[in-house]
Amino acid sequence: MKKMFFMMTLMICVLFLTACTQQAAPKEQTSNVNSASFQESKPVVKDLEVWYVNEKFFPETLSVEQGDHVRLFLMNTENIFISIPDFGINEEINQGYIEFIADKKCSFEFYCQGCEEPAIGFINVA
Repeated sequence: MKKMFFMMTLMICVLFLTACTQQAAPKEQTSNVNSASFQESKPVVKDLEVWYVNEKFFPETLSVEQGDHVRLFLMNTENIFISIPDFGINEEINQGYIEFIADKKCSFEFYCQGCEEPAIGFINVA
């Protein structure tokens, strides 16, 4: 009798554990929204190259749209300390990139700090 009780208890526990670990099938959601008219807004990644040669930036002026995720690739021949104060960037870099979100419309300066000649460029955010 004890064996029978033990076996029944064990089977109930196994059934209970199996039932608890089963995942319910996902319910199909219905919506009245036409999926073709709804598109998720993803930030645009804008890759730009800037060269620092002979104490100057080339190109000197860059253009992006407000909301763009900007990756500014600096193609230097030497280390420079670049500053874009309006986007909180002050970084020493040599052949790398810096990233920021162009979240404000305006024309912003970027420049080389500590360079012998002042090298200044502009980022126009429309």
